[in-house]
Amino acid sequence: MIDASGQGDYTNYLPSNKLVIPVDTSLVLANGTVEVIIRNRMVSPMIWEYSDNYAYKGDLAIMDLLSNNGWKRPVYISTTVLQTNTGSGKIFIQEGMAYRLAPVKLKVPSR
Repeated sequence: MIDASGQGDYTNYLPSNKLVIPVDTSLVLANGTVEVIIRNRMVSPMIWEYSDNYAYKGDLAIMDLLSNNGWKRPVYISTTVLQTNTGSGKIFIQEGMAYRLAPVKLKVPSR
């Protein structure tokens, strides 16, 4: 929280639009988070970018989940919820009606 006006009215502040997430490359290959055929696209660390200057509570919850998950379990997001502040979806792999978060850099088709 910062005192933006100097008058004691504190407001929440997110100092960056990027979240850097460390990636244990051997773990994500071993547990299947990244398939062997796309291991050359793996990134470490993974950078989660926001295109806007704000983050909602749901975005903050996802940031907390990612920073504490340690890549031990897969993280899925519904296809109906993804179009939030996720930086164009380059870090998601679609599996049916859900997107799986993976530390890979994918090409996103232009619209």
